[in-house]
Amino acid sequence: MIAEFARRGQPARIRRRCWRSTAAADRRRDQAERIALGVGWGTLVAAELIAATRGIGYLIMSASQFVATDVVFVGIGVIAACALAFSSAMRTLERWLVPWKGQG
Repeated sequence: MIAEFARRGQPARIRRRCWRSTAAADRRRDQAERIALGVGWGTLVAAELIAATRGIGYLIMSASQFVATDVVFVGIGVIAACALAFSSAMRTLERWLVPWKGQG
């Protein structure tokens, strides 16, 4: 679309407006992807804390019943580290699979 404007000799303001709207849509999509990953991760953690019979969520819930605050904080730290690792892995995978993203 932008290339068509350039070939036809359209005014620069039309090309800029088209480019700006395309870039804004790309930024919104990036933000939506991050929000979706955050909501998904939060739902996974909530489900693990509520209905788990083993795992980190179960460890945190059982430790909270016995007021073992140190174990609760370690469990929360492990979940945070997993979320950080997952987010970093997704960014790396995105950079590898979509190298043109963010250019221009």
